[in-house]
Amino acid sequence: MSESSRLGIRNSESKEFLKFFDIVEAEAKKHESVFIIESGEGNQEFFDGMEAEDLSGWLVPTHLLDKIMPLYEASQDNAIDEAFPELATFAIWEKSEGGVTIQFQKALDLFDWTEPGIKLY
Repeated sequence: MSESSRLGIRNSESKEFLKFFDIVEAEAKKHESVFIIESGEGNQEFFDGMEAEDLSGWLVPTHLLDKIMPLYEASQDNAIDEAFPELATFAIWEKSEGGVTIQFQKALDLFDWTEPGIKLY
C-alpha cells in the first residue's frame, strides 16, 4: 500500500508501524471503510519487521470520508465523536497462523455513554 493511501494517519510513523497499519487498512477495506487513528491503546509488540498495537479511532465508511477528513485533518477529534459517535472503534490485533488478525470493536458496544461517567461493560 502506498504512503499516499494512508488516510488514517496524521503523524509520521515508523516503517514497522506502517507495515502493521497496512494490515489494518486492508481489513477496513473489507468493510468498505477506512480506519482513522486517534491513538495507540497498548498491547504493543514488535515481530516480523512490524510494530503492532491496539488502536482507537474511527471506522469510517468510504461514503462519509468527505465529511470526516476535514475534521480529522484539523485535529477536531471531539467534533467527530459528537457528530458520528457510532464510528468510534477499536482495532484489536492478535497473532494468527496467517500472521495478524484485526478485529474492529465499536466503542458504543463496549461503553455506556448515557450515564454520567463512562462505564466499561
